Amino acid sequence: MGIMLTSHCRTIACGTGFLCFVMAMLCSCSAGAHHSADASLVSMFLQHEKEFEDLLTDVRADSKLEMISIRDVRYSGRSVFNVKSASDVEAVGLSSERWRSYMSQLNSLGIVQVNQGGKGVTLTVDEPSFLNGDSSKGYQYSLEGLSPLQTSLDAYQISAEDKKSTGGYSVFKALKGNWYIFLYVN
Repeated sequence: MGIMLTSHCRTIACGTGFLCFVMAMLCSCSAGAHHSADASLVSMFLQHEKEFEDLLTDVRADSKLEMISIRDVRYSGRSVFNVKSASDVEAVGLSSERWRSYMSQLNSLGIVQVNQGGKGVTLTVDEPSFLNGDSSKGYQYSLEGLSPLQTSLDAYQISAEDKKSTGGYSVFKALKGNWYIFLYVN
């Protein structure tokens, strides 16, 4: 029995090691390849530009809103996780009507999370996961020009010069005006 268990554990360890190797190889090829295609994001933005602008206006008008996602809210320095109902968000000061409106906007635009801070707003479409190498992709609105700019985020490969002082790698593709598509690799 002990021998069978040891053999079974070795098989699991080898399988796990192989899976980690395969994932590392996939992630090293192209960080952007495991996300929504640039063309898809551009098309969505251009078809729904007014709705993107409306969401941006709503978010920027509410300085207390720091983050809202399909699951969580950070409002006026307070957080609520795994929101189950509108009353959960009212506890941090966000009205249930405003929360419902945000949820409708996020759902219709395919956004999973909105972050507001500094001079911009980030609208995440693809959130970090094990399968995409802990990277995210979406839209960024910035009052300042962003860099480094790439012609394609789909084929982006991690480059040392793109590393941020805080860690991770951020690259951008110009979309329209102050709008960009972003790719962040942790």
